[in-house]
Amino acid sequence: MQSFYFDLHDLSGLSKEHLQTIESVYEMWQEIYGPILAVANEELHPDAFFRARYLVCIMDMGQPLAFCLMNTIDLKVGQNAGRSYFRPVPTQRLTELILANEKILTVEWVTVRPDSRVQFKKVQLADLVMGAAFRFLHQTDHTLAMGYSRTDVGADRIAASFGVRPFDEIQLHGIHCRLMIGRREWVGRHRFSVVETAIETMWRSARNYTAIQFKTDLENQKVESAFENARRAS
Repeated sequence: MQSFYFDLHDLSGLSKEHLQTIESVYEMWQEIYGPILAVANEELHPDAFFRARYLVCIMDMGQPLAFCLMNTIDLKVGQNAGRSYFRPVPTQRLTELILANEKILTVEWVTVRPDSRVQFKKVQLADLVMGAAFRFLHQTDHTLAMGYSRTDVGADRIAASFGVRPFDEIQLHGIHCRLMIGRREWVGRHRFSVVETAIETMWRSARNYTAIQFKTDLENQKVESAFENARRAS
């Protein structure tokens, strides 16, 4: 029997029954990233967590094993280009995004509990979390997914396994990262079928606590087609 699940939450409207989950994920975020930012003489502020709109996490017996945060930035609203999220982005790259009127799904703080990393061999938790984020992308009207992936831990390579493409090298919190962008038509199934099967199995039983209504069976056929087209193009 499956013991762990994708949970999807809307951080802008939480119910009391989910507060404990959010608090446990937040505590994990603090424990992991507080020391990392301290090395860079930076402080971890709660708004870096709660500015996100969506949370996807993998829960096991009430405890978070992995998570990522997601947000929506619609560049059709020109003032959104001034948001702090875009500070690491080179001016030319940001201009390209603005001119294309992109509606961006940011994928942030992809995190795996350190003591859970050794429990999973063939399928890594980071692959599962990113896979859920990209499934979410195809369930919405975002035009692309975007994130800053650490290169020292191979997060950029994991994202690339779904068709996300590497762009500019940047420094974030004193860590070498790469700007990763995945247009809807680029992003598809994971390059390894065993990983994709795990993602698909968990996605079908995902616990969706957001207001987003996932697509019907007929519409899901279009999502599957988009994944297949992206796989062929990669």
